[in-house]
Amino acid sequence: MAANNKMVKNLIDSFLFNIITLLLIILFDKPVFSQPIKQSVFYELGGNSRSFLSANYERLIPLKDYAYVCFRTGIAYNPGSDSGRIKGEGSIPLVISILAGKGSNFLEFGLGYTASFGKPYIDSSSSPQITYKSYESAYIIRLGYRFMKMKNFMIEAAPVYIWAKNLPNNYQLSFGLSLGYAF
Repeated sequence: MAANNKMVKNLIDSFLFNIITLLLIILFDKPVFSQPIKQSVFYELGGNSRSFLSANYERLIPLKDYAYVCFRTGIAYNPGSDSGRIKGEGSIPLVISILAGKGSNFLEFGLGYTASFGKPYIDSSSSPQITYKSYESAYIIRLGYRFMKMKNFMIEAAPVYIWAKNLPNNYQLSFGLSLGYAF
């Protein structure tokens, strides 16, 4: 139990350090010239990873002046619960999406897949009980809004629809909030 508390505290400390570092970069970095954005790095709360927080990298390929096709991957870890009732698990979200917009404002439509890895267990506290396997997959649809500028701040908000076998009714509506840097 103490190890889980320490792990959660370390995760929160690391997250806060990274957010402060990201904010300093945003405040002091100015774009030198205008060119298409080619990549972004960001943290996402909730969203595709099926965890509290994920770190992500995205490659953007310009289609036109107003559209990109994007390939995203990331890594996430859910520490589980202090009681040990809910086991920790890691996940790897993969997403392909289309961004369309003008200037710094974009609409995103994405399709994704998330692989989750952890120790198998049965959550009997829910009704009906949920069985978690050592490997699980989920399929994702997202539709959201993104604000991003070259060599600057990126923020995205998107509802996420998740299909997975271990969810009640096999689906779940989630929400993702991303904060990062586009370059």
